[in-house]
Amino acid sequence: MDDFNVETAAEEAIAELLPSKSRKVYENSYEDFITWCKQMKVSDDISEKVFLAYFNEKSKTVRASTLWANYSMLKSMVIIKNNVDISQMMAPDDQFLMVKVALIMGVPGACRGNELLQLSINDVTDLGSSLLVRIKNTKNGIERTFVAENSSKSCIDFMKLCRQYMALR
Repeated sequence: MDDFNVETAAEEAIAELLPSKSRKVYENSYEDFITWCKQMKVSDDISEKVFLAYFNEKSKTVRASTLWANYSMLKSMVIIKNNVDISQMMAPDDQFLMVKVALIMGVPGACRGNELLQLSINDVTDLGSSLLVRIKNTKNGIERTFVAENSSKSCIDFMKLCRQYMALR
C-alpha cells in the first residue's frame, strides 16, 4: 500500500477509457487539434468557438464521415485531457441552424456537399418520428433514400431542428 500513487492510478484509469486497439488514433486526433490550436495561437481555453473554427477548417479538406469520426475521438480526448465536455457546448440556432441540419442530413445520408446543396424541402418527407430523405442528383446518377431520426445516445432533438429549418423555408 505504501507504493500506491494517486497520480499513477488516475493515469492508468484514464488510459483504460480509450479503446486499446485505436488508442493511438485517438491520441493523433487530439495532437492534430492541439497543433492546430498552437498554429492559430488559440489560448489554453478550449471553447465552443475554438471547436467550431477547427471543424469548419477541417470540413474543407475531409468528408463528413471523417469529420464525424474526428469529432467523436476528439470529444473523448478533450474530456480526458482537458476536462471539457464538447457535448455540453451548443451553437445557437439563430447562427448555426443550417449547419446543424446539414450535419443531421449529411452524416446519416453520407451526402456529398453538392447533394446537400441540391436538396430541397420537397425531397424530405416527415414521417413523424423520422424524416425520409430522397437524394435525386447523385454523382453516379442513381437516386437513393435514407432515414434521418433522433438518436437515443443524444440529448439533441434532431427532428425538431430539421422541422424548424424547414419551416423557415
